[in-house]
Amino acid sequence: MTLLRQCLQDGVSCAHYHTLKERELFILLRAYYSKEELAVFFFPLLGKDVDFKDMVLMNYRSVRHINEFAELAHMSTDTFKRRFKDAFGEPVHKWMTQRKAELIYRDIVLGQKTFAEISIEHDMSSQAYLSTFCKRHFGDTPQNLRESSSFDTVLNLRT
Repeated sequence: MTLLRQCLQDGVSCAHYHTLKERELFILLRAYYSKEELAVFFFPLLGKDVDFKDMVLMNYRSVRHINEFAELAHMSTDTFKRRFKDAFGEPVHKWMTQRKAELIYRDIVLGQKTFAEISIEHDMSSQAYLSTFCKRHFGDTPQNLRESSSFDTVLNLRT
């Protein structure tokens, strides 16, 4: 974990490196845990509706509104909302807002994009709205978040 943390802190963002680390993780999981232990561990994530959850997790970054999600799932909006709550245990709007907040936070603290780019990418009307969003969800402005971010807060966001 220390090596991975240091590599990420140093800006190693090579897709091949991350793919190798992912494979290493799965090798270690298979080596040290039984199939039953892994099933128990991952069940809360997968649950009883694996196909639906998989569809949501594969598409949430590209879908902006609940009705787009419902259309993608070939369901009415009400049916989608009900099925989503059954699968994820919370309302779809709340879940989507939390995922959006995580993605925005990551973009801010990694410092690779301008605030204008982040605003556009996350379908916000202006940089002022980005600032309002950050104050509401993180308690501070994007600039202050970027300046005060440490690597440990980025790692905590991923867990």
